[in-house]
Amino acid sequence: MTGMGGMSGGGPEARLLLAAVFAALAVFYALRAVDCCLSAHAPHLLMSAGMLYMVLPVAWQVLPVGLWLAVFGSASTWCVIRTTRRWRRDHHLDLEFAHSELTGCVAMALMLPLFTFPGLDGAALPLTIAMGTYFLAYAVFWAGRVRGAPPGSPVAGLLRRTRVEAFAQVAMGTGMAYMFLVM
Repeated sequence: MTGMGGMSGGGPEARLLLAAVFAALAVFYALRAVDCCLSAHAPHLLMSAGMLYMVLPVAWQVLPVGLWLAVFGSASTWCVIRTTRRWRRDHHLDLEFAHSELTGCVAMALMLPLFTFPGLDGAALPLTIAMGTYFLAYAVFWAGRVRGAPPGSPVAGLLRRTRVEAFAQVAMGTGMAYMFLVM
């Protein structure tokens, strides 16, 4: 990690690939939100747009850190409220939502400040490694779901999301891991 002058890890090809992946994810989650449910897909749509923003070289100088924190802090708070309401309503703790959306929003709230303030480089290194490792494990977890489960398998009911959604989660986790660990 190199202070904020920008995330300098990777090269222009990596940035271009990440921009294409995050743009595709933003379109995918926008379509899912329209087709299915905005409240279920809004956090990933916001994260995809935020990640796309972060790979743009000039973006780091445009958006004030306070605004970034307000947006992703609010999104994190909303995820907690949604999870809590669902628990109170039907006593179902939606761990997939909390794992995917809440953790992602919290990570997004942390990412720009960690990479923006040059003085945080050394102190933030353990946190960025932990977050990058988490998202790498997250991508591996979802990669197992891309394959699906054989019909009649005891875990088939757990695989409620489609393979395309699982692949989108793999792409999001891989992109976030790359940004935390390399950039």
